[in-house]
Amino acid sequence: MVGAKRTRFDVHKRQLCEVSPFFEAAFTGNFREQAGSMELLEGNDTVFENFIQWLYRRKLDVSWPDDKQSSKTMYLDLLNLYILADKYNIGSLMDQIMAALFNAVRHRTQTRTRCLRLPPLDVVAHVYLHSARGSKLRRFVTACFSWFQDLKYHEGYSEVLAELPEFAADLAVALISRLGGAADPFLCDGSCFLVSTNTDAQSKPNTQSSSNDTGRDENTVIEILG
Repeated sequence: MVGAKRTRFDVHKRQLCEVSPFFEAAFTGNFREQAGSMELLEGNDTVFENFIQWLYRRKLDVSWPDDKQSSKTMYLDLLNLYILADKYNIGSLMDQIMAALFNAVRHRTQTRTRCLRLPPLDVVAHVYLHSARGSKLRRFVTACFSWFQDLKYHEGYSEVLAELPEFAADLAVALISRLGGAADPFLCDGSCFLVSTNTDAQSKPNTQSSSNDTGRDENTVIEILG
């Protein structure tokens, strides 16, 4: 391996191919990777560690904290893992993450307690900067704001809307839909936020938090095991 910042992960090829069409094509297609390794140049080692933990368990463990700052950190952990899963087309992981987010919001709204688990504006900015138009993740954060949050209570909201015109447009559409009589998505089963029909993804995860994201962009090398 070359480069001081490259981190090696030993991963079984079969595990990767089972969950991701991207990795399956990379290792079994006409242009399959040679020498049993792959470089992910835009990878983040902490996020990939969280992915590997999920890969060998196929279960996402989440324990939501009660304070705002820790809740924000948890959001970023889950969102960065979702962004990785979206990039490599890992639908089952995307849906498990979405289930954790959805269940947290729905639990707080149904029990009428103060909602600390809705995404803050800077988290919304992170989502829109790292996701594509039409993303289920964008749909989720937009729904949170259109149904539960009043932007006037958020410092700097006008600047965020100006800097994120796609979020402003999505929010306007969602608010118009709500005023037009659309059903509250958080009182339904949440399937509108899922990317697949995998019903297992809708079950509540166990209560363990994922590792914090350090935000370091590093080259990631995964060594593929037979």
